[in-house]
Amino acid sequence: MAGFYTVLDGLYGPDTKKNLIEFQKLLKIGNEIGVYDDKTKNKLKEIRNLKTPPNLENNMVLINKNYFLESKYVPNDLREVNVPKFKYMELKSNAALKVEEMFNDAKKVGYNLYFNSGYRSYKYQEKIFNVRVKNYGLDEAQKVIAIPGQSEHQTGLAFDVTCKSMEYELGKEFEDTDEFKWLINNCYKYGFILRYKKDKENITGYIYEPWHYRYIGDEKIAKDIMEKNIVFEEYLNE
Repeated sequence: MAGFYTVLDGLYGPDTKKNLIEFQKLLKIGNEIGVYDDKTKNKLKEIRNLKTPPNLENNMVLINKNYFLESKYVPNDLREVNVPKFKYMELKSNAALKVEEMFNDAKKVGYNLYFNSGYRSYKYQEKIFNVRVKNYGLDEAQKVIAIPGQSEHQTGLAFDVTCKSMEYELGKEFEDTDEFKWLINNCYKYGFILRYKKDKENITGYIYEPWHYRYIGDEKIAKDIMEKNIVFEEYLNE
């Protein structure tokens, strides 16, 4: 909330204090600059409340760098997704059902989709985020992997998909596959949208991800988003 992810250098590391001071100076709060006093704590609570996504249990909930989840949040109706995948993975039951329908319909016309990632807990997201930071630094990590709490995967409404020609890995090359072309033209029929589109990085805050799809439930809205080539934030701001 103060502009720094504390896990990276410990709760009271040097960068944490630096960001605390900048935060206090910016908002002109705190009796003693650099001290985490009650005024600072209350201001952070106010900000956190503003960043709590409204309608959390709704399919149309917005999760991004401005609205995010608490570490303890877990969807209440997760279940295994019964499609080709390499390990046990879950989604919310309504999204899981539509993924299964979509994968089965794709297979009927010759496209074999492969489920790569579904629900991720806050703790699991923290683990993969920290690995990325260690290898590439914080700024680059945030363009590719969501900070824990800011990941759609934690809602149980988002999934990653791949295929055999991708050797079941994720990458931008997925857009060149027949499976991707089928998904782009059909995902809305099941209530899904391509979440992080090309040339929309300044809006979403993330790189183009042809493999990442988000369930919003409403087929008409999903169709509108896909046909207009807009992202979820743009639709909600219309």
